[in-house]
Amino acid sequence: MKTALAFLLLVCVAEAQNLKSNIPYADPGHERQVLDIYAPEGAKNLPVVSWIHGGGWQTGDKTSVQIKPRVFTERGFIFVSTNYRLWPHVEMGVLIRDVAKSLGWVH
Repeated sequence: MKTALAFLLLVCVAEAQNLKSNIPYADPGHERQVLDIYAPEGAKNLPVVSWIHGGGWQTGDKTSVQIKPRVFTERGFIFVSTNYRLWPHVEMGVLIRDVAKSLGWVH
């Protein structure tokens, strides 16, 4: 019963919003320089919420959004979740510039 309910919830969420995944925000880019955009059906000229995943700059992924996109898109927002290169593979300044670059791309 729980599995069926969870499936129905996922179907409802998928119908309520459009998702465009793994959009590169840097050219040429690294495989982690991508973002996901969740938007309500027919979205046009809506405010944007940008979400930067947690993980102490060392772990994490843009897909760990749980219900955040649904909550925001149901309220008339576009929700953007971004990835960035991780420390210690790059220095802190580089990953911070990744985040800034993704915000600039969205703007």
